[in-house]
Amino acid sequence: MFILSYAKRNALPLPAGEVNYRSDSLRTFQRVWHDLTPYILVMKSSSDLCQTCQEYSFKISNSGNLDEDEKGSLTNIALDAGIRAYLNYT
Repeated sequence: MFILSYAKRNALPLPAGEVNYRSDSLRTFQRVWHDLTPYILVMKSSSDLCQTCQEYSFKISNSGNLDEDEKGSLTNIALDAGIRAYLNYT
């Protein structure tokens, strides 16, 4: 009920016949949204990691072609950086 009353008060009416979509899936909703309002974007998720930790996280997630020793070393460096960051902010 809340959503219907909110839409009645705040929604912009669309011209008749402009939209010809079925609304039974998330993908359809996203396509309609993109077609009708491409200038309204969904905010990308943000991270609470510092720049250093983000860089190590990226390196670790792309370390598939490294051997186990290199992966372990990278992981240890990232853990040390995370511990230092935690200690500096607490």
